[in-house]
Amino acid sequence: MGSHGAGKGRLGFVVLVLALAVALHFSRSGLRALKEQVRQVAGGAASPSLSTSSPGPAAAGEPLDPTAALHQLFLERRTHLRDRCRHLNVTDQLHKTAWPDYLTAKAPGPLLVCAPPKAGSTSWWALNRRLSRGHVPNPRSASAILVRHPLSRLTSGYRDKFLDGAPVGVYDAAWRTRTGSRTSWLDRWHVFWLPALISSGRVAPTEEFLRLVRRDVQAFEFVSENHVVQDDRVVVTKKHHFAEEGISAGLSMVAKGRQFGLFDATVVAYSSLNESLVAKYGNSSFTFREFLEFIVWSRDLGVLDGHWSPIAELCAPCEKDYQYILHLETVEEEAGVLLRDVGYPEEFRIETKHRTKGLTRTVHPDDLHYYKGLPKRLLKEILHIYEFDFDIFGYNAHITEDFD
Repeated sequence: MGSHGAGKGRLGFVVLVLALAVALHFSRSGLRALKEQVRQVAGGAASPSLSTSSPGPAAAGEPLDPTAALHQLFLERRTHLRDRCRHLNVTDQLHKTAWPDYLTAKAPGPLLVCAPPKAGSTSWWALNRRLSRGHVPNPRSASAILVRHPLSRLTSGYRDKFLDGAPVGVYDAAWRTRTGSRTSWLDRWHVFWLPALISSGRVAPTEEFLRLVRRDVQAFEFVSENHVVQDDRVVVTKKHHFAEEGISAGLSMVAKGRQFGLFDATVVAYSSLNESLVAKYGNSSFTFREFLEFIVWSRDLGVLDGHWSPIAELCAPCEKDYQYILHLETVEEEAGVLLRDVGYPEEFRIETKHRTKGLTRTVHPDDLHYYKGLPKRLLKEILHIYEFDFDIFGYNAHITEDFD
């Protein structure tokens, strides 16, 4: 068959898929099937910007632009998110923070994209720098959020911040150059590795460390309820009894992430012991199980790091009305439609390097094997931490149920 005939066959298949989805009233099973077919055939010419109403059917005999299928998918994701947010009362259960502003990339349009860590943020910020230098004659405004399967996002965090189980002593200048990491060894030691040694029991938590964590978390909770953002700064709006060090930590936690409270407590409490601890544990390694236990431990203390905080918290999708919900697993096709809708030429494309490419609801085998053999208790805790992300973004939370 020639390329023209193959193209007609693909377009006809899209029409069939859309018809089936409508007949099923876009049930979850029908939507999953549609998403997979969209991933395979997405592309084509630009379409009008996404609206809150469904596009009308194509005229009889008129070829269907495959981009229309992605617009329908964006609409379904948006509708699903709104429905689930109302049902779960997500907003009422989360703190008010400045994180969404801090994580939002802004480009001409305006195009506003909340890009949380470990969900394609590095790739998007690189693209955003190019977009900001570009010229769009008649741009259309749009807002979007990048999301990723929670379990794949965690394995990405482990490979990056915990070196995929390698000894942390190998995190040298050559490693940073090769991986593009900009954080110093000592900063990673205080933010990730020393706290993980504490959570695993290899280093005992001092009374001062626990006291400082409690103080910073209390300041964070106070600031989250009594602040405004002025000129990109978080400003407290109510009198308080906190010392300067505590309120400073609380402000940083509300502005950029809870991990600033953990960093503050670790640096201060272990300053006199730091040299001896580095000498003894500076070449430690961490298993994936220890990494997940560290996440549960830091969640319980109230200092969960932004690199693996739920996206439902980081980008406030239940408060903000994102028009486009982009899944990292199929982001190249989906971002292409978004950029064309805003008015950017074809030359602007996102370039990603991740292991989940091509899978829409589940986890790539390269990520899934990390979870085999873990205690069911630990898996249950992890699934609970990310329950909102699974639910509102339509990801499969039951993939580990068949593990022995």
